[in-house]
Amino acid sequence: MTEDFAGPIVTGGPTHRQMKFGSRLGVYQHTLHTNPLFDEIGLSALIDAYPRDRLAIYTMGQDAKDHRSWRRGAADNLNGVQLLAAIKNGCLWAVLRKTNLYLDGYQQLVDRMFADLHRMHPGLSTFRHDFGVVIASPKAQVFYHLDMPMISLWQVRGEKTLRAWPAQEPYLNDRELEHLALQDSHGGIDYNQVWDMDAEEVVLKPGMMATWPQNGPHRIVNSDSLNVALSVDFMTPAAMFRQDVIYANGVLRQKFNMPQRTRPGLTPQNILKAGLGQAARRLNWIPATAKSEPITFEVEQSAPNSIRDTRDEAA
Repeated sequence: MTEDFAGPIVTGGPTHRQMKFGSRLGVYQHTLHTNPLFDEIGLSALIDAYPRDRLAIYTMGQDAKDHRSWRRGAADNLNGVQLLAAIKNGCLWAVLRKTNLYLDGYQQLVDRMFADLHRMHPGLSTFRHDFGVVIASPKAQVFYHLDMPMISLWQVRGEKTLRAWPAQEPYLNDRELEHLALQDSHGGIDYNQVWDMDAEEVVLKPGMMATWPQNGPHRIVNSDSLNVALSVDFMTPAAMFRQDVIYANGVLRQKFNMPQRTRPGLTPQNILKAGLGQAARRLNWIPATAKSEPITFEVEQSAPNSIRDTRDEAA
């Protein structure tokens, strides 16, 4: 990071007078697309510096409902330049999560990003920032899913179409939400293409950022060029409270057969549930059962879609 990029990062968007942050889909403007950290030289250097065993690489099919086609691969034998070329010519989605934890300098960048948002929204408090860099192939997609933390998506190269839905039925149900809270994860949920007409939609171009309500289901489709975005997870006190309530609902359903509805608000019932959720998590009442994702392909520049399949098709 150089002094040339020491000015504001967030340069526009809805202020606190126009929108409570995170209450609905909000679109902001930023300057990160002009930062050389995210040009091809910068991205190649980032890939080389990032712990390779932490790099998550996926491929997927073209059917918007085919979650099973989303599978993980590896790129142990490629350097940053080679991997970037393979992504550009393939069908891949690479995610460098927690870059601010593993590499020097990125935490300062995150701090500046959120300081700008805090100035635009007085009283906003955020924490648990997870700065992820997403590098994806032309036309690659992310299936309909939701996340437990709040999300901000900062576009720096290429374009993508983001569709987002309210965190309510019919777009998700309490059982799906509780499962993801208990596993402290994100994941795919049932999707009906008819719901596309209900979605809020935005085409994110370089210099645009979007954030949306916590747990809101969403799906992403890239344009026909290399696509780079910064996916930054975070929490607010209200988001943490909501997650604790959902966790408690999951505990009540699984351990006591007492299904609950997830309802918003700082109600006495939700306060009790939040306390239960915190206690149940500390005591590990419901251990996480999520399995590690198997590696089913190697990234290979000369292979179709840059993918050399390694899974046992006969299995």
